[in-house]
Amino acid sequence: MFRSRSATTILKAAGAGFLTAILCSCTGASSSKNKIAQILLQYHRNGKFSGSALVGYGDAVVYERAFGLADETWKIANTRATRFQIGSLTKQFTAALVLELAQKGRLNLDATLSVYLPEYRRDVGDAVTIRQLLGHSAGVPDLVHRSDIMQIVKEPATPQEVISKYCSNAIEFTPSTQFKYSNCGYLILGALYERVTGETYADGLRRLTARAGLTDTGISGPRAIVPRLATAYVVENGQQIKAPYIDWSVAF
Repeated sequence: MFRSRSATTILKAAGAGFLTAILCSCTGASSSKNKIAQILLQYHRNGKFSGSALVGYGDAVVYERAFGLADETWKIANTRATRFQIGSLTKQFTAALVLELAQKGRLNLDATLSVYLPEYRRDVGDAVTIRQLLGHSAGVPDLVHRSDIMQIVKEPATPQEVISKYCSNAIEFTPSTQFKYSNCGYLILGALYERVTGETYADGLRRLTARAGLTDTGISGPRAIVPRLATAYVVENGQQIKAPYIDWSVAF
C-alpha cells in the first residue's frame, strides 16, 4: 500500500509521543511548529527519518514538511505530495474495515475464527477470537520469523495460500494471556474480511479511504507504475541500500 499527504494526521512512530506532548502543552501554534520541526530535523539528521510529515491537532494542520530524498540515485527530493510504501501500517486500515463490519452487525468480535473461516486449522480456529487477532493476543505465529521469509515475500500468492502454508501452525500461547505482534493475525483478518463481504480488500479499502478523504491512499501491484512513489531503502551494515523486492500481492 502507498500513501501521501491526506486529510488525516500522520505521525512518524519514532517521536510521536513527543509530538503529542508538545501539542498538548504549547500555548501557541508558532511554538508548536518550532518544537515539532526541531524533533523531526534531529531524527532526519541522525538518519532515522526521511519522508513527509503532517501533524494535525483538532481540525487544524499544525505542521507540514518533507525531508530527505524520494530517490537517492537521481537526488529527487521528497515533497508533501510524495507517495510512500507504508508496509505494516496497512494494519490500521484492516482493523478499521473489520471493526466496521462489527459495528454493522455483520461480524461478532468475540466469535471464534472457525465461525468465519471453517477451513482454517480447527484447533486454532476454535480457540482464537476475532478480537484477539485484532489485539495481537491470539498467539498466532508470525511468518516473518521464518528463515526463508525473504524468499516467501518475493513470490505472488493468494491470502488463502499464505495462511495455509505459513500461518496455520499451532498457536504459541493461550490466547489473551500475552501480547505478541503477528503479521499472520492480520493476514487472517484480511482474508476474513473478503470472506464475510464477498468483495476484495482493495475495494473495501477504496471505499474506506474515500470516506476519509484519503485520495492518495490505496493498493497497487508490485509492477504497477504509481505516480510520485518514492524508492524504498533499508540500512544494512551501516550502509543505505535499496530495499529488497517484495511482491505485495497480500497487503493486509
